[in-house]
Amino acid sequence: PTPPEDFFGRDDIVLTLANLFIGNDQRRIAILGAGGLGKTSIALHLLHHEIVAHRFKGREFFVGCDGVTSADGLASLILKILEALASASGNVINTLHVALAGALPTLLVLDNFESTWDAQGNHNAVRELLKKVASVKSVSVIITMRATDPPTEIRWSWSETIPPLSPTSAKYVFLAVHGPLPSGSNSDDEILDGLLKELDYVPLAIHLLAQVSRGFELAFMLKQWRGRQTQMLRLEAGMRTLDRLESVDVSISLSIESLDIKRNPGAIQLLGMLCLLPDGLFRWQERLEAIEKTFETATPDLFLLRKFALVYTARDKLGVLSPIRHYVLRYHPPDSQHAQCIY
Repeated sequence: PTPPEDFFGRDDIVLTLANLFIGNDQRRIAILGAGGLGKTSIALHLLHHEIVAHRFKGREFFVGCDGVTSADGLASLILKILEALASASGNVINTLHVALAGALPTLLVLDNFESTWDAQGNHNAVRELLKKVASVKSVSVIITMRATDPPTEIRWSWSETIPPLSPTSAKYVFLAVHGPLPSGSNSDDEILDGLLKELDYVPLAIHLLAQVSRGFELAFMLKQWRGRQTQMLRLEAGMRTLDRLESVDVSISLSIESLDIKRNPGAIQLLGMLCLLPDGLFRWQERLEAIEKTFETATPDLFLLRKFALVYTARDKLGVLSPIRHYVLRYHPPDSQHAQCIY
């Protein structure tokens, strides 16, 4: 895929990662974070960077893991993208290993790897697949993943959670997609600054806001946002089903599905509780101990929310990004007993 043109505030990350590919050492990179932060965009810009292109000479492959829920399915998809023949009777993971081991230096980007990693099923097989791929020293791997921590089965060269954009970069994104504001309009400029802040500078939310705002005054869009929140951050698709890049709600729902709220009802309740606090939960460690006196699973529930990057910590604050917060309060609000416990 072609990297997006409207790409601001991430050049330093891309350059840092590209420089890792100077030389011939194998690299294993994990680009982590909540949905909508631009992990895929970073991976695509890295994939097309001149340093990477010079290193792998056309053997850079992008593998979208959406909907791939098994190790065999992912191995088969990679073989197909590599245009390598799969054995009719052999183990497809071993076949992939042999194909990679016999090839020139290769870069694999496994995008949205959580779709396969967190799928209900044979997790051991997915773990084995990742280890097999990483064991080939001529193969470098980049994963993007809705998570706070990468799989621990292999040693990563670089692994970080991507933050939201800076206010300045967020404004660049909006104006690049929307077009310039009326010249000399201080009120529009102030409204835009406020809107971007209310979105917590999440790139996908800003991109969609800019598209749906075309032709409307920003004061009107601010009222729409405060009334409809994430429901307005979607494109019109007619009868076609929206994907995760066309709707903030669709993007967030994928993370909620990974949480598996039927098996983990306490986790969605804790998330709902945290979403009641726009400014976050301060002194969260001692507050969590107090909450745990009433709800015993609060700490393991928090670990689960953190695993799927549905919450973040900043010093003594535990918070939820604005789009996730509004989505959860609309579709998964906490019950009254849990809600009372947070205050």
